[in-house]
Amino acid sequence: MLRRGFSTTSSSLLHSRDYFERIVGRFPDLDFAMAYGSGVYAQKGYNKGKNPTIDMIFATRDAESWHEENLRRHASHYAQPMRSLGAKSITHLQRSGGAKVYYHPFVDLGDGNQLKYGVISTQDLEKDLREWSTMFVAGRMHKPTLTVKTTEMLSELQRDNVRYALNASLILMPSEFKLDQLFLALTSLSYGGDPRFDFGAENQNKVSNIVNANREGFMNMYGSLLKSAPGLIERNDFESFERSMDDSHVLKLCHDLPFSLGSDEKIVQLHRDGKLSKSVRSVLSARVRNAAPAQYAKGIMTAGVFKSLVYLKEKFSKGILSSSSSSSK
Repeated sequence: MLRRGFSTTSSSLLHSRDYFERIVGRFPDLDFAMAYGSGVYAQKGYNKGKNPTIDMIFATRDAESWHEENLRRHASHYAQPMRSLGAKSITHLQRSGGAKVYYHPFVDLGDGNQLKYGVISTQDLEKDLREWSTMFVAGRMHKPTLTVKTTEMLSELQRDNVRYALNASLILMPSEFKLDQLFLALTSLSYGGDPRFDFGAENQNKVSNIVNANREGFMNMYGSLLKSAPGLIERNDFESFERSMDDSHVLKLCHDLPFSLGSDEKIVQLHRDGKLSKSVRSVLSARVRNAAPAQYAKGIMTAGVFKSLVYLKEKFSKGILSSSSSSSK
């Protein structure tokens, strides 16, 4: 059974849901379709004279059959030599290394907008949501997204994914914190270890831009979970919080993560030594660092050299502009 599933709508949505459903309708049948990023939700720091690219992720259970049909419909989306090599080779490249996503950038939608869509096998998406194996797609789903199509299984895994993200972020918080601090931590979970930030190929204000423009979307995602989080007390109508540092509450958070931090004795010792948050950050950064460089290298093959150069130019431009903007304040 296919369904719309877990979505986070807010007043910052740039297009109607119907618009994204029409985009999905152009492609072969999918298990899952999600829209995200600055082309979906308004963000600060982007050129108002140019429509931001619409980013989407598609998931299919049978990637080879899907690519075979998509080649018939949209051969121009595939760069050479992958187009000539065919669906089997495309699927092999998609599922080998990195985050197991095959990206198609700079797709003209014919209405003044451009689409960049990534294709992942449903099995690989389920694993990332369940285990944070790469945090590539799961991390994007920690932030406001629009789920256009999904399955019951993926909806359930996304609910778990969001809860894991809140628990991990709460471990990173001090005993007293404000709501925006938590949202910034949630947004940052999947960016630690991301080489785009290390090399200036990403907007350095990206995290704050996402949070500032999407507080309503974050509250839609995390508001009800905050009410039941272990040891959390809200103050000032959800604008600030106190977090219990009791060992039992910390263990409850750590037990409900998609990875293990070791035995209870080890976790308690890390907590009492003030090293638990560092340990969590280390695990997350390692997973991102293990997957992201290979995924971006794969993008050169899937997009083609020319499109890759254009894409890198745009990314570095964002990074340079954001740095200039920050230094001028």
